[in-house]
Order: sequence, then structure tokens, then C-alpha cells
Amino acid sequence: MLPWGAPFEWLAAGWRDFTHAPLIGLFYGSCFVCMGWSLLWVFQFAAAYTLALSAGFLLLGPFLCLGLYQASRILASSCSSSKCSGGDRPW
Repeated sequence: MLPWGAPFEWLAAGWRDFTHAPLIGLFYGSCFVCMGWSLLWVFQFAAAYTLALSAGFLLLGPFLCLGLYQASRILASSCSSSKCSGGDRPW
């Protein structure tokens, strides 16, 4: 059974990764914001395509996050609790 506090642990781990590698997090965040804004723009001018683009966004989103997953994996394997070490930095 999953404990109730697990999502808070995940959020803390995500914040820790973001503080160690903010550029990659900002890059991916801005990409997803642009995708959301483009979806809204398409909805305003061609609402018929919105469902298809939404489905594509939901299908491609996890694959686009692979870079974030890799950065998190590198940080988990090469960082101490306070500072990254060596040349294995994800940015």
C-alpha cells in the first residue's frame, strides 16, 4: 500500500532535482508551456483539431520527459545531499 506522504516525498525530490539542475527544468517547463499555449491558439482558430492535438500532447508528453528522467537519474547517482560531484552533471 502506498503511504499518504509519498506524493510529498516525490515533490521534495523533484524540487531537489530542480535546485541542482534548474536550466534543464526551465527548458522543459517552457517547452510544455509553449505546447499548452499552442493548443489554446489552435482551439481559437480550428477547434476541430484540438482533440487530436490534445491526444498527441498526452501521448508525447511522457516521451518528451525522458530527458528530465535521465537528469534525475544522474543526480540521484552522482549527487550528495548538498552538492553535485564530478563531471556527470545533467546540464
